[in-house]
Amino acid sequence: MNLAADSPKAHRIVMGIVAILTLELAFAIWYAHCPSLNSMIWDVSTLLDGGYRVLLGQRPHIDFYSPLGAFCLLLLAGGIKLGGFASAFAYVHAGMVIAFVGWSWALLRSRTSAVLAGLVALWVGVLAVAPRSLGFPPPMITYSMQYNRWGWALLSIACIELFLPRRDGLVRIAAGASTGLIAGLLLFLKPNYFAAVVLAILLRLIVSRFQLRWAAGLAGGFLIVTVAGFWWLGFHFAAFLADLRLVGSVQTLSLRIRSVFQLAAANLPDLWFLGSAMLIALPCARRAGTSFIAMQRIAVPPIALAALGILTCSANYQTLQIPLIYLAIFLLVEQVRRMDSDRGNYGRVCFLGISLLAAGATAKPVFDDVATLLAAGAKITGTTEPSASDWPRFDAAALRDLTLEPPPWNIPTASILGGLRAGATEWREEAGEAYPYVLWFNAGAALLRDRLSAQPRVLVMDLSNPFSFALGLTPPTGDALFWHFERDFNLKHYPDPSKVFQTVTDVMIPKTPIHRAATKALRRIYAPVLDRDFRVAAENDLWIRYERHGR
Repeated sequence: MNLAADSPKAHRIVMGIVAILTLELAFAIWYAHCPSLNSMIWDVSTLLDGGYRVLLGQRPHIDFYSPLGAFCLLLLAGGIKLGGFASAFAYVHAGMVIAFVGWSWALLRSRTSAVLAGLVALWVGVLAVAPRSLGFPPPMITYSMQYNRWGWALLSIACIELFLPRRDGLVRIAAGASTGLIAGLLLFLKPNYFAAVVLAILLRLIVSRFQLRWAAGLAGGFLIVTVAGFWWLGFHFAAFLADLRLVGSVQTLSLRIRSVFQLAAANLPDLWFLGSAMLIALPCARRAGTSFIAMQRIAVPPIALAALGILTCSANYQTLQIPLIYLAIFLLVEQVRRMDSDRGNYGRVCFLGISLLAAGATAKPVFDDVATLLAAGAKITGTTEPSASDWPRFDAAALRDLTLEPPPWNIPTASILGGLRAGATEWREEAGEAYPYVLWFNAGAALLRDRLSAQPRVLVMDLSNPFSFALGLTPPTGDALFWHFERDFNLKHYPDPSKVFQTVTDVMIPKTPIHRAATKALRRIYAPVLDRDFRVAAENDLWIRYERHGR
């Protein structure tokens, strides 16, 4: 009964608790600044490079090829401006958790019980800011692929508004504006999330009666964001669409279909929880005398959300813990709660049963996120010896506060360097073994030290470029934010060489690449330009530096 309480008093009490917890979490994230990272630091470098480019006046799609949109890079630029490179994410997340919890609560308070509204609002906030790649085990502390978490959180808020009607049945223009704003933000975040919210809006129009006020709010919110976004991009629609076409050419339909089947198989346990919730919700609705059409309106959105989540995830580097599946179960919990009035123990048992299913489905992802947040806040990642202070630091002033978790079992630095020199190091991104990256970076930075006075514009033939932002160099224009082979380029579809190299003065090629396939493909694709316009200028055990003729 307390879980289903819906009185104004219950909402006031829960709102106070949620506000306190949210502010405490925001303060803890800000206070911790940058924890010791241990996973996928190269992807963190990509995002910091993007934020740095924006601070220097470069714009995605126009000045560099980017599958990511302006929204996430502008957020990172703001974080870098406030807290520097090491703490950029902490500043972004401290504000983001307050905004996302508040936004979710504003929608949920008129749509569900007080306790459920508070729990889901906090879940959305934690979903957006936990420093762990979704599906990776804790405590893999990293800011890798945080744009996916932001996308899932925004998409979840939109789906709450789209598929969970207010208790009083009113449809307000502000609700439509909320979803319109999210659609605009997702347009400038990542293409698959924008496609998902468009499909969700179409589904809402199919299963619900058209409301002109809601549609006006939707259009208004979307236009506000898109006009502002394209104004910042100088209304270069062609450049924006060109990047979308290139990504679409690489990620083919057959690849997506194969990924959808793989994701469905991998997420069978969560789909089982959803199916079990359906088996409770539909008989409960039938017993309550709900019509067949009304039952369809109950059943279709959760199924569609699960399918939409899997389809969206097919464009991500993610396999498990798809948030829309959990949100689909929550929708069923609220539907059963609304059917529970005046029907005695049967309805209460159904509500309790489906609530337990929701708790069971979300237990692991919530535990993983909370455990990672606690580990990040305490700067404890399961390794006590040696301490992070004993491990080499980045040889760059901009990254002096960024630390990586040291290797376990006291592996000597010389052994790790030997593995890098021999090309035997495997970058085990899901195993918390990012520590060789410091040695890898420092060796590359050493080759560039003598060139800093000439302000070189460096292209790195690997997944990401950590040197421009770390050494305070101007990034080249026309290149790519990152090079992920078979995700944003391949041997048939890639950025035009004349654009990529138009301002490049130095090319860095690692002997032990982070992404071996990307480095191999880039050397093959751009070999004619490299051989014609560049020469080997310096080399060490881990890197080769090419310099443009006459520079």
